[in-house]
Amino acid sequence: MQVNRGKKKLSGKAVFRLETLEKSLGLAVQESAEPVARSAKNWGLSCTCPIISWASAGDSRAFEDQGEDNPRIATDCKDPNCYALTVDGDSMSPIYLHGDVVVVAPNQEARHGDLVVAKTKEDEVYFKRLEFSRDMETIRLISFNPNYPAMEFKKSDLRFVQPVFSIVRYPQKKFNH
Repeated sequence: MQVNRGKKKLSGKAVFRLETLEKSLGLAVQESAEPVARSAKNWGLSCTCPIISWASAGDSRAFEDQGEDNPRIATDCKDPNCYALTVDGDSMSPIYLHGDVVVVAPNQEARHGDLVVAKTKEDEVYFKRLEFSRDMETIRLISFNPNYPAMEFKKSDLRFVQPVFSIVRYPQKKFNH
């Protein structure tokens, strides 16, 4: 949020990572996506991936990169561009909790019923369950917590929808911001 308010600038490396991710992925719900080559030094290592930011499991908030020296977590995801986000909020509880870390496979296709990370054109990033409309043009993002209504978007209103590969639960204080 400090970036959005002009109080903090993203490093050149962080801007490069965000631009590369958005350019290489497009809207992940399209027919297919070929794996792309490593786009940043922190991505695509064989057994770890960087925790680059967080995803809202609650009220909307804008994406904020954590900077250059991101913590890394172990994963067996084979996507060369996999990355991780810390869950922020309680809309996916009681199954997924604030502080959980989701590993995202951006080169895989998101399918109906998948857990996904979705980014709007307003740079809001959500962790939800994906549902498609019959015409495949409307996307519903569903929370597990009944206090949060489903969110509906046209495909054109989203920068990307990417499937979650795995969820890692750490002691709650480890990655809170």
